[in-house]
Amino acid sequence: MLNRGAFRFWSMCRIPLRHHIKRRSIQCYSGEEGSTMSTGALHDRPHITPFGAVKVMAVVSATIFCGAMISKKGAEFLEENDIFVPEDD
Repeated sequence: MLNRGAFRFWSMCRIPLRHHIKRRSIQCYSGEEGSTMSTGALHDRPHITPFGAVKVMAVVSATIFCGAMISKKGAEFLEENDIFVPEDD
């Protein structure tokens, strides 16, 4: 255990740190803390993007399709210019 002098020194060193540390809390978009308003009512439901999963799937499938098309055209170009011919392997 710490003796009384060391304990006093340690507690004096900690006190200034407490004033500089701000308490953080989660704030809603309205600027109020927590899930209730100052009147006690609950906040509105959060905005949900309709068809979010469908949009993600559309973008992913379009990206995969474009990548496949680019690689196919690149392979055709390489084979046409005799840079890479599969029969030579």
